[in-house]
Amino acid sequence: MKKISLLLSLIVCFGIVPLLVACSTKSKYVAVYSVVFFDQTVYLEPGESTNLQYKVFPANATNKGVEFVSLDPSVASVTDDGKVTLIKNQQTEILIRTKDGGYESIC
Repeated sequence: MKKISLLLSLIVCFGIVPLLVACSTKSKYVAVYSVVFFDQTVYLEPGESTNLQYKVFPANATNKGVEFVSLDPSVASVTDDGKVTLIKNQQTEILIRTKDGGYESIC
């Protein structure tokens, strides 16, 4: 009887309790629900660059990753971190898309 009691004690101590501790330390996933540019319009001269400012909501989202796309790369280029450079004096749009949920905004 003592062996069974000792065995149960070991299972509880080393089996269930560590599992409960491991589960309770995991952080909760928070989904993205929106992305917006601070400025909807940016004016540049050919050759000029600026870093586009944006905000992913909620602020505590788990994956705040985004991608940028120039809708006309012959007019403006954009880097992975949102630096846009005007190539020629025309208008185009830059799209931002969240990696979580695919939410979009246009500048």
